[in-house]
Amino acid sequence: MWMSACWNVWIIVCLHLATQPADGALFTFSMFTPDTVTIPGTTNSFLKLNSKVNCDDPDPGDICTCQVDSNLIPFETFWLNSDDGYYVYYDATTPLVQGTTYRVRVACRENNRNMIYRRTLNVVVTTNSPPKFSNPATSTVTISAKSTPQFSQIDKAVYADPEHDAVTFTMTSNPNLGYFTVGAGDGVITAAVDMQTATSLTHTLTVSASDSYNTVSPAFTVYVIITDQNKAPQMTGLPTTVFLLEDSLAGGVIVGLGTMDDTSKGLSPTCSSTYSPDNVKFTYDSGSDSLVVKYDNAFDYETKSSFTITCTVTDGYLSSPGDDTLTLIITDVNEPPAFDKAEYYCALNEGAVGATSCSLNAVITDPEDVTVGSVFFLPDKDGKRFSYTQSSGIVTFSVNYDVDTGTLPTDANLTLAAVDSGGLTSTVTVVVHVNDINDNSCVTDSIKLFKADQFTPLSQIGTFSGADSDLTSPNNEVHFEVTSASPASASNHIYVARNGEIFYANKFDSADDGTSFNVYVRCVDAGSPRTTSTTTVVMTYSEVVTTSTTTASTTTVTTTTAAPEKDLWDYQEFKALFGTMMAVIGLAALLGIGWLCLKCLQSAACTNFQCCPQRPTPEPPRKIIPYKPPPPPSVIRTQPTINPNWENTAWSLNTGSGPLDNVHYYHYH
Repeated sequence: MWMSACWNVWIIVCLHLATQPADGALFTFSMFTPDTVTIPGTTNSFLKLNSKVNCDDPDPGDICTCQVDSNLIPFETFWLNSDDGYYVYYDATTPLVQGTTYRVRVACRENNRNMIYRRTLNVVVTTNSPPKFSNPATSTVTISAKSTPQFSQIDKAVYADPEHDAVTFTMTSNPNLGYFTVGAGDGVITAAVDMQTATSLTHTLTVSASDSYNTVSPAFTVYVIITDQNKAPQMTGLPTTVFLLEDSLAGGVIVGLGTMDDTSKGLSPTCSSTYSPDNVKFTYDSGSDSLVVKYDNAFDYETKSSFTITCTVTDGYLSSPGDDTLTLIITDVNEPPAFDKAEYYCALNEGAVGATSCSLNAVITDPEDVTVGSVFFLPDKDGKRFSYTQSSGIVTFSVNYDVDTGTLPTDANLTLAAVDSGGLTSTVTVVVHVNDINDNSCVTDSIKLFKADQFTPLSQIGTFSGADSDLTSPNNEVHFEVTSASPASASNHIYVARNGEIFYANKFDSADDGTSFNVYVRCVDAGSPRTTSTTTVVMTYSEVVTTSTTTASTTTVTTTTAAPEKDLWDYQEFKALFGTMMAVIGLAALLGIGWLCLKCLQSAACTNFQCCPQRPTPEPPRKIIPYKPPPPPSVIRTQPTINPNWENTAWSLNTGSGPLDNVHYYHYH
């Protein structure tokens, strides 16, 4: 189609006429078939036009060459492999102008000839037509809010496109609340939300369609009217202000929450604090329709005394306005003092009242008071033995504490109580460990007395008893050490082992007859610092003399004491003891004589203070028997329990000939 706005491009086609062949055949170029073609104005790719260039040369071996003689327009002639001759092509080098007719001149010539023929091809570029709606220009649709769920179809835009181009739909809504949407490819208008969420009842939807070249005009308009509107639920009882005790327990009602809705289903409000971490302190209880305390002691007046809580309710589509506010005021309640730990520990060394101490480093606070009223140990069995100083936090003994007696524990569980000014009390356990210290010395025999003569065999002659009343090892472990001897030679004959066993080790000489030998021993414990006690082994050596009388037929042996035996009189301790005993005996004798005299005076046979008792029959004189040494006592050998860490040597001094035998305790009977 020819339009006044079209522009003409003239292309001169030169037809080269070759020299006539010998037979006089001529090159011919007739009109295009057809000479006018039409193409869409939306063409944008390489396109073969339906027009063949009719160029013939009857001479064998000669061919006709054709081309568009201009590069200003997007057309050219090509003889492609699939073609049966030359055709004009749109080469897509520049876009086509819709509504324009291109006059394409093609020049054809025969090879090696100068004769040129020109022909013109008219290319008509059509104008793209916009799509057209088949619907009426406007449409009115009425829907029910409660029966129009999301994705329900509301209406549909129907169109037709003359060129059958793909069409894209768009839509605007007034008011723009996002309630509706249109399918971009099919023009179907659907509900973007469940219409029970709708709060606006009338909507104007304007649908447009475009084929990428043209847009529909006028657009398709749909008027949507929503009926049976869903009503938003409401809270009742709010806003309000509530006062709550800080020690309220879990489940305690804060406030009742009522709701109103146009449905019969039960609704549960949602409440939240302006400070979201506080939301854990309360919850909604559907059983009582109340906001309740979530756990015991959730609120603390000293930490935070007021809360702003907003409650809303929803039916799943619409919610209450969100301006229903609860102001919660926490009221103070006197609370007991608080300890910074669940249990405290300290250790003391046994000792007298106040002798040792330890610090608990306890931090005791009272929510209401700056200082705690009083802190003390409860006076139970163990508590009355200890004291606590509130100002310093020091624990010490209130009694003389000696664990060695076995009546006082080494570990005591005490209860420390803190009382505030309101009389409220908190308690905590204090575990006190009392250390056994080395405060006792070994207790052993004060002296060990022995006699020996030339017939006394070498053997164990006794054992020191040794005990330390300290409670624990090594404080209560003891051993014996020889410190000195008098005379010095005594240590050659008397040995004391570490376990307290006493041995007669080497025989005395005759020159030692009548001599007392002293070995000084100390009993030492293994504690730190070590404590000791001293004792003495005394052995008196006195020989006995034997005489022999020989006759022809018999021999009589008579033993007499050659010299008086030195015994206990050599010791001042024994003399003092003996003197005391004699005084007691003398006093008893005087009392006895007085009693006898009194009885004589009361007798009928005696008068004028004359005592006339009958004289007893005298006993016959006793025969004197010479002294004979008694047989050695029987012994029972037992193995004592010795601390394996101590070297249990047989002797305590490194002199003499060494041990005679394995060391054992000997108990005489």
